[in-house]
Amino acid sequence: GLAPELAALAEPLACVEHGLARLNLDRPGAAARKVLVQGAGPLGLLFVAVLTEQGHQVTAADPHAVRLEVASRIGAEATIHIERSWNDEYSSIEREFEIAIDATGTVVATKEVAVPALKAGATHPIEFEVTGANIHGWRYTAK
Repeated sequence: GLAPELAALAEPLACVEHGLARLNLDRPGAAARKVLVQGAGPLGLLFVAVLTEQGHQVTAADPHAVRLEVASRIGAEATIHIERSWNDEYSSIEREFEIAIDATGTVVATKEVAVPALKAGATHPIEFEVTGANIHGWRYTAK
C-alpha cells in the first residue's frame, strides 16, 4: 500500500493540480512561465514542486528562511525573503512575473505582494479552493 505520509499529500496535491488547471498551467509541453509563489508553507511548496517539475521558472517568497531553503532544494530558481510586516516589501519584487499564486491566505500579502509583482496587464483574480483555504492566482495576458 501507500505510505501514510504520502497518502496524506494526495488531497492537497489534487487541490494544487486543480488550481494549476484554473491557471492553464496543467498542460504538458506548455511554454515555461515565470511564476511567483507567495507563501512557502506546505501548499506553497507543493505549488513550487509541481511547477518546477513542469519546467516553469519559479520564485518563492516567504518570511521564513527555512521554508525558502526547502523551496530552493525542490527546484525554485530564486527566493525572496519578505518580512511579516509587509511594509513596502513588495517594492523590492520587480514586475516580471506572468503568474502569481498567493498561497498565504492573507489579503495583505495578495494585494501588496502578489499583484504588484505581475507584469502590467495581468488578468482578474482566479480563485480556487485548496484544502479549505482561499488561494488566489493571476495570469499575465499580453495585450
